[in-house]
Amino acid sequence: MYQSRREDYIERLIKRFFEALERIKSKGSPALDDALPEMQDDLALLYEEYFDIRRVDMLRLPDKTLLDTVDRLHELQLRPLALLLYHDALQQSSNVAKCTLLGRSKWLLERSHEITGQIDFEDVQVLNHIEQELADEA
Repeated sequence: MYQSRREDYIERLIKRFFEALERIKSKGSPALDDALPEMQDDLALLYEEYFDIRRVDMLRLPDKTLLDTVDRLHELQLRPLALLLYHDALQQSSNVAKCTLLGRSKWLLERSHEITGQIDFEDVQVLNHIEQELADEA
């Protein structure tokens, strides 16, 4: 029963997360890089509110520490975090930050699919776009 309540809570949290992410995405455009500080602040709040992770840590943490951080999340939180990283990466003016976030997004999406056995069509599109972006940056 406890597990069911916890999963219900996580599912509601994820639903609210996606609603918040959509609101943020509708505010900005990647072409307006100079106008992005507010959007980046909003993204930083999503990291903290929904995943208890600081945005700056997603850029700076070594892979081993990141793995430990991600392991404490519920399996249903992996995909939303991966998509947050993806959308955050698309807002980056620094190629290093962009590639770091894209790589971590890809890793989390693949890990989520591995754990849950589920993959969405949107995820396939995101993974293809990540591959293309990373190849373009190389």
